[in-house]
Amino acid sequence: MNGVKRLKPGHRIAKIGAKLMAWWGPYYPMDSRSSAIPGLRRHSAAWIGLGSCRRGVAAVEFALAVTPLLLIVFGFIAINLMFYTLSVMQNSANYASMSVATNQITQNDNGVISSGNPSSTAVACATATNASKIEYYACKGLPTWAAFTVTTNVNCASAPPTVTISLSVDATAAGVVDLSVMFGSTMSMFSGKQLTATSVAMKQGSCT
Repeated sequence: MNGVKRLKPGHRIAKIGAKLMAWWGPYYPMDSRSSAIPGLRRHSAAWIGLGSCRRGVAAVEFALAVTPLLLIVFGFIAINLMFYTLSVMQNSANYASMSVATNQITQNDNGVISSGNPSSTAVACATATNASKIEYYACKGLPTWAAFTVTTNVNCASAPPTVTISLSVDATAAGVVDLSVMFGSTMSMFSGKQLTATSVAMKQGSCT
């Protein structure tokens, strides 16, 4: 009409598409094997390929699983060593208290046990080497991986008179494995804690 050529709707869409392709062409050249934009296809294929790629999966899974696994293993070791240490400490404290209670041992680290010298406080087991003193027997047979201290007391004023032997050790040292070093401060459940074994026996015979 009036010399103007009208395009059919399908031709009009094709013409618009051709203009778009001419604009996109320098950035995403046409692939002769497809009418799609190959640049977009390449990016899409890259993401699809990444999702289906299995390389390194074992390493990622191991990294995710190894931390809780090591926490369980080393936590189990630490707790068992602490229970073992506490058991040995209790046996040593019992033996030492009975030795004093039955008058087999009559001296502590300060000298002869008496009303003027009833106790000794926080004696390091590393220095308790005199077999005539009670600290030696309290420290005998303890594990070598930790530093222990022993406190003794003979209370003649109580009824009946009592002998008290206490052994102490740092919990982290007793467990050997310091979980806070391996897994951070959130795992410092043993840091600053003490394991203490105490034995109380009735003093036999005279108590002066």
